Amino acid sequence: MNINKTNITMLTEIFIEKNFPKGKLTLVGGRPAIGITSFAISLTISLAKFNKRCIYFSVGMEEQQLIEKRYKRQVDIEEYNAIAGNITIDDTWEDLNTSYMRKQIELYQPDYIIIIAVR
Repeated sequence: MNINKTNITMLTEIFIEKNFPKGKLTLVGGRPAIGITSFAISLTISLAKFNKRCIYFSVGMEEQQLIEKRYKRQVDIEEYNAIAGNITIDDTWEDLNTSYMRKQIELYQPDYIIIIAVR
């Protein structure tokens, strides 16, 4: 069976609105190697497809590594290019603190903030 990955929608808009409402803090956690980063990438992609702006703070993976090894495994290059404007990836974990994050959030004005702190 040949499955085209662009036809798979992992997270629907209704699921996101119900479980990740705007303005609410939602923590998703788990042990290493259970798919938290993959879930966060799927969530970010789904939000971007619904024209929601996201900022993704990555502690542990650099932006280029995230794009090449994670995002482009879930969507093809054309689809990624179409949604990339709605996704800001911040991989500056050396400077990551609440003041820095607040400045980035003010700068980009995202609809959703996603923080992955897996090392």
